[in-house]
Amino acid sequence: MSMFSFCGSGEDVTLSCSWFRPDPRFGVTWTCGPDPLVKNGSLLEASSRSGRLSLNHEGSLTIKRVRASDAGSYRCYFNPKEALDTQLLVLSISPSPPDSECKQDLMDLSCSLVCSSTNTCSPPEGSIVWLNGTGDGPENKLVLKRDVSVLTVNCLMGNYRRYTCQFVQKGRVKAEVHYTSVFSENVGSKVDEVSYRGRGEDVVLPCPLFQSGPRVGVNWSRGRNPPSLLVNGTVMEASSQSGRMSVNSEGSVVLRKVTTSDADYYRCWYQNSVDVLNTVLCVLSISPSPPDAECRNDEIVDLICSLPCIDLLSCPAGSIVWLNETGNVLQEKQVGLDGDKTCSSVLTVSRLTGNYRRYSCRFVQEDQVQTEVHYTPVFSDSTDWPVLSSILLILRIAGLILMICVVVVVYIRTRGSKNPPKDVNVHFAAESTH
Repeated sequence: MSMFSFCGSGEDVTLSCSWFRPDPRFGVTWTCGPDPLVKNGSLLEASSRSGRLSLNHEGSLTIKRVRASDAGSYRCYFNPKEALDTQLLVLSISPSPPDSECKQDLMDLSCSLVCSSTNTCSPPEGSIVWLNGTGDGPENKLVLKRDVSVLTVNCLMGNYRRYTCQFVQKGRVKAEVHYTSVFSENVGSKVDEVSYRGRGEDVVLPCPLFQSGPRVGVNWSRGRNPPSLLVNGTVMEASSQSGRMSVNSEGSVVLRKVTTSDADYYRCWYQNSVDVLNTVLCVLSISPSPPDAECRNDEIVDLICSLPCIDLLSCPAGSIVWLNETGNVLQEKQVGLDGDKTCSSVLTVSRLTGNYRRYSCRFVQEDQVQTEVHYTPVFSDSTDWPVLSSILLILRIAGLILMICVVVVVYIRTRGSKNPPKDVNVHFAAESTH
């Protein structure tokens, strides 16, 4: 018996072994081509994939963070005479050639459906479909052995786009994989994760990669630099973020109270491992313009909501939405489209008498709020808060009246407690003179 299983590169996949089990004492056995993976219910540590494999009580095999090299023919059985074959096909996207530099502002992305790491099989008939961030794109047929679909993209500096590749059979999407291109200094790089946070929040950047051994620590770098944040699990003191940075037992970096200067490209990997994970951190923030606007007497103040991601040049596609304290939308701006690199929105607010409001800014992608920040203007001029000033004045007058009353009461009680001179003593003194 044979079946197909489709998966996108980087995903987890579970291969079922739903076959009659003749005796509960018999464990499952798994092979991939000639290579044994599981024998009688036990994972073989000698397998190059053992660190990414797991087995459940039903005998199903799970492969974590699938790679194109995992594609192939898998066989499982409890009884060698009754085996179940599964063909794993992996859809993946890669720049062509790898790590290529942009030439004439263009580069090629290749999407392929791999059915065997040795290229000894032909992929099934179907279609490879490219989609952009809005869900539109051309379609390319995949019908021949080793065929791939190539999409030429623009990689001008600051371009930040997500592309999606789907493998479709008879109108059904069998597998889907995403690719986010980040072009800095005209060099294309793949992004695996994008993390959105508001300024002042804590952020955890995970590193869910295979660890070759318990003594091997994680490495983290920022930008295109070599290990600059963590080396073998140890925080580099020279890093400007070291005072706010820590690493947990899973290899994740924890950044406390992120600032806009933390927005950048982060990469993690383990020693002697070919796998790397690339994460982009985007930080949403609100600030007045000019910075000292709250201390001035201007009737109008501009609030700027910005979302820097990489070197303050790139902008993901989405919307920046302004709301008031009741949740009503005040303003919405589409960003990251048509070469827009600013990734910011300006809201003009009035300093009318008694105006004291909270404003919120959201970054929204495909109707999902990715992150949100809040801002409450605090004006130093007391004339902007007449109600508060009146309350303070009333409290001061009441305190003064109370103090006067206390002084009067104390004075009266003190005066009443004094004893007058005794007449009897004066009388005796007068009699003694006779």
